[in-house]
Amino acid sequence: MSNPTSTVAWTVSIAATGGDSAVWTDGGTNTYPYNSATGADNGRLTVDAATSGVITPASGCSATSLSKGASATFVSGTLSSITILSATTGADTYCYWDLTSVGLTQRIPASQVPASYSLGMTLSVM
Repeated sequence: MSNPTSTVAWTVSIAATGGDSAVWTDGGTNTYPYNSATGADNGRLTVDAATSGVITPASGCSATSLSKGASATFVSGTLSSITILSATTGADTYCYWDLTSVGLTQRIPASQVPASYSLGMTLSVM
């Protein structure tokens, strides 16, 4: 993450590029949800920056006033964007940080056809 401005407060979040209607797809007819509203066993993606995420500040910068997002699970109609990192008053400006090792856990439906699936995700900084 980079803050090349004098703005102190910011938030980095992740969401499916296609929104709530996006699905994991093999590029053909096989799909499954990343955010099932009918239960985790039908397919849900959890993002956990809090437990496994590592913030590494650039030389001359610090991680003061940076917070990793809490573990959260995408659920259609309830949670479509998950915060992975935020900064508040006291955070360095004109600095950058690496956030690595953010944990991702995907529940896959038991009867899902084996294939190579993909899901577009977008990081946003606000």
